[in-house]
Amino acid sequence: MKVEHYINGEKTESDWYYKSKSPFSGIEYEVEVPSFQEKHEKMLLDALEKKNTQSLDERIKILETLKYYNPKKEVLEAACKMTGIPISLIKTRIEEGKEMALHLAESGLKEGRKRTVFVGISPNDPREIFYFLSHLVISGNPSILKLSKREPVLSLDVIDYMGMHGLAPGLINAIHGNTADKKEQEIFSRIIKSLDTLIVMGDAYIRNDQISFCAEHSRGLVLDSSAASPHLKKSIVAPGSCLAEHNYLVVGRENYIQIVKELGEIYARLRGGDIMDIKTTRGLIDDDVLSQVAEIVSMGRASDIIKVLYPRDTEKRKIDNRFMEGGAIVEHYSEDPEVGVNPMMDTKLPLYLTGVRYVPTIKDALRDLYAAQRSIGLKNHGEKSMALSIYKNKNYLKTEELENIAYDIHINESPSDVTGIVHQGIRLNDILTH
Repeated sequence: MKVEHYINGEKTESDWYYKSKSPFSGIEYEVEVPSFQEKHEKMLLDALEKKNTQSLDERIKILETLKYYNPKKEVLEAACKMTGIPISLIKTRIEEGKEMALHLAESGLKEGRKRTVFVGISPNDPREIFYFLSHLVISGNPSILKLSKREPVLSLDVIDYMGMHGLAPGLINAIHGNTADKKEQEIFSRIIKSLDTLIVMGDAYIRNDQISFCAEHSRGLVLDSSAASPHLKKSIVAPGSCLAEHNYLVVGRENYIQIVKELGEIYARLRGGDIMDIKTTRGLIDDDVLSQVAEIVSMGRASDIIKVLYPRDTEKRKIDNRFMEGGAIVEHYSEDPEVGVNPMMDTKLPLYLTGVRYVPTIKDALRDLYAAQRSIGLKNHGEKSMALSIYKNKNYLKTEELENIAYDIHINESPSDVTGIVHQGIRLNDILTH
């Protein structure tokens, strides 16, 4: 498949293209992605300078047409094979994204028109496409979306759909490019410096005033297993999502036993196979990530600070890529203060791996959360660097005790439950209309 830039309401070709290949073993698929050249820079800046005369009501009506959006098979195939997400989950996330767009369209959000905006978008969760596009369309700010080479097709298709339904040319522009190329990097740097608002997904640092969406260190604090049970599956089935909490601190032995049991049942029901088969529920993880985490788990097991709980009876089995791709639950702990923070407490887990740590009291849980927060904060150039869900049925823990740990706290709700108004602790409409 071949994609183009989308500038000023039109697909715009490039003089040359580079190939973005699927990173997954056994998947032979690639997308031809256009380079970004100086001629595109001029076209893009000209598009941003256009006066937008389209009213908020007109733009809301265009958003509402997304309820009829239905991507073609080749778009779904590209999204699946480039991200490793099964088609069943891709379709579910698209429907949830459409619902989010309709919800935002009805929420009375303000328009801005005063800023130029750049968004570097991630491929990990299709709902993010609808989240950002909805906010940008409502605000009316002329915007640029830098699409990921890992998923350039679905995002572009949604933007093109809105263009065909009347979205003003130049309001939303989508570009591709190879930031590893020095010349393209220079062009992107010039563009970014000229724009008012920079939004980045992930922990990349570009400039001091950027708005960062980075929930890769989501945590779950379980005080009552029954409150957590309805939400456990949401994180496991979407391991690449930055919103998934793959690390749980569980207070109390009975809660711990129940959580481990339910997590094991969820993993056992995951079905591998062709990701284009609607019956497949387990996605693909690229070999580099599998190797990195297999090494962490293997070393942790050898030093007795990590114990594999699922699959069962695997004490003598070698922990390698094949072991990790099927999913695993690990218990992590350390009684040796010289070991420092357990690697499972501050490691990103974008795969089918769930860490569970038993602690006897809330005080112990807070100690571990602060330890993880300090380590993660140092990595991410900030203190509040995790999203936290608290699952409880009693009010014996005040969220004020945790306000210095997390930038986003959920009570009996997973970070994966995205409504769109406040996302990862950020009210995006306020930023775009300030």
